[in-house]
Amino acid sequence: MKRISYLLIAVLCLGITACMDGDYNEPDFSNGAPYGNNSIKPTNLVTIQQLKEKYEKAIKTDFRDGNSFEQVKEKMQIRGFVTANDVSGNIYNEVAIQDETGAILIEIQQGGLHGYLPIGTEIIIELQGLSVGNYRMQPVIGMPSKVTQGANAGKDQIGKITRREWQQHFRITGKSQKIEPKLFVEKNNVENWKTLEDAGKLGVLKGVKFKEGSYYNGSKFVKIVLDKNSKYADPAFNTSVSWFFHGLPSKGTADKPSIMLYNSSFADFASVSLPMYNVDITGIIKRYNNSWEVIIRDIKDVVPSTIKE
Repeated sequence: MKRISYLLIAVLCLGITACMDGDYNEPDFSNGAPYGNNSIKPTNLVTIQQLKEKYEKAIKTDFRDGNSFEQVKEKMQIRGFVTANDVSGNIYNEVAIQDETGAILIEIQQGGLHGYLPIGTEIIIELQGLSVGNYRMQPVIGMPSKVTQGANAGKDQIGKITRREWQQHFRITGKSQKIEPKLFVEKNNVENWKTLEDAGKLGVLKGVKFKEGSYYNGSKFVKIVLDKNSKYADPAFNTSVSWFFHGLPSKGTADKPSIMLYNSSFADFASVSLPMYNVDITGIIKRYNNSWEVIIRDIKDVVPSTIKE
């Protein structure tokens, strides 16, 4: 009986090992990826920057003042590499892609995007039928939607692409590439980033130090004093938290935006203590009205800096 038991255990172990080996094999896209639309062809390929220039008027129009998005009517494609997804929960229902000319965010009504769009994945997007515009001044690709609450309820804005629609509009090429972050801030010196050209790019802040934070409690913004107990997004606040930096603007204008680290309370690292020393931060530099929001992909995007005070 013992001999039979040992044999059964050995067979089970071999089976588990085989499954584990299979998990680590490189994806085979020779017959097409199991997600998306493998029939998409780059017949009218444009760069991300060319796309943004074509729809510049919509991208630069505040939704309160006019049409902040426009539908793409002709066949047109862009290609880019994924630089951010929802792997840690700090980014929700969107991915960022970037090519050699620029970056843009894609709004998608689906969770678990990191499962088939890991960072570095190249995709081609068929834009015909989708909309290009801005969400709070950040260039995005999405679908028409309405504001659902507040003083602007009922107004048109760009929203998310449905899961079913999205699957018809992208193709995974099988190629991958690591995009290097572009310098955004070094200590107190801010690079001259522009919304149309730069918003959504992977950037890096070097030698910065946190100063104070804030969160919105439903009726007003509440200031957070930085101390040893400060967290990226304290669950006690039950909302997202913004952290500002020494020597960088905490109140912004259109010409001189504020700069903040923006963290979701749903992020895996929300309860992690905020570093009190100089750090280098890599993340998506996202425009939100008169602010630059730095969105980290995971906690590894924040590291001790070699630049000291």
